[in-house]
Amino acid sequence: MAIRKERESEKTENRNEGQVASRYSKYESIRLTYLTRARTAALLTIPTLVPPESNGMATKYPTPYQGIGARGTNNLASKLLLALLPPICPFF
Repeated sequence: MAIRKERESEKTENRNEGQVASRYSKYESIRLTYLTRARTAALLTIPTLVPPESNGMATKYPTPYQGIGARGTNNLASKLLLALLPPICPFF
C-alpha cells in the first residue's frame, strides 16, 4: 500500500514538473524584456543588483565611483513618498 502511494506521488510530481517547465518556457520571452531593461538600468546605478547574464559567481565588479544614477533614484523615490504621504497630514 505504501509503495503504491509513493508511485502515485512520483507520477503527480513528474506531471507537475512538466506543467511548470511548459509554463516557464511560455512566459520566458515576456520575462526577458523586463530583465533586459533592469540590466540596462543596473549598469547605470548598481551593477551587482541585476548582473549581466554572462557573469558568474567569481566575477569581480568595478566599484562605481559616480553615484549620479543612485542619487537620481533616491531623489525620485523621496519625491514620490512626499507626494503620497505629505508631512502636513496625519499618518492615521
